[in-house]
Amino acid sequence: MEVRYQPCQLPDLSPLTRITAYVDTGRITLAGLEAAPAGLDAMAEPARRAGCVPGQTLLMSLESYELVMLRRPSSPTEYDESTLERIQAEHLAFHAALRAEGAVVTNGPLRGQPDESLRGLTFYRVGSVDEARRIAEQDPSVKAGRLVVDVMQWICPSGTMTQPGHPFTPSE
Repeated sequence: MEVRYQPCQLPDLSPLTRITAYVDTGRITLAGLEAAPAGLDAMAEPARRAGCVPGQTLLMSLESYELVMLRRPSSPTEYDESTLERIQAEHLAFHAALRAEGAVVTNGPLRGQPDESLRGLTFYRVGSVDEARRIAEQDPSVKAGRLVVDVMQWICPSGTMTQPGHPFTPSE
């Protein structure tokens, strides 16, 4: 059974963005995409409590980040082992400083990615794709020709970047 909500404001969401949402026994469809991540399923009950009725538009709070995908270029600049170690240490320190100052929410390498050129992701909170690109291009690994950046805006439901991940232990 599908229940469609239209103009219905949830009291605890601000700023509000109008999105047509479909709530069906805990599943929400946004723009035709089935979704059940943290924050979306939880909206079904508040929508009902707020008096939303079938045929109303659910208002959802959204926030944006700048997503930087770090990729290995097809022909990365070659260096000796000690220089590569120095560049990597500078790369890690660069990101630690950005996290400490609040420009980066989180970042890290990838494992098991189908495209081996994709090396890591960084979620910036600087307000524009251009500013994120400008900062990301200052990464010592990018300046050294070891990585290149793809930069885009990433939009998610407000407050969903707060859940901790699963513990990770590197396997040998």
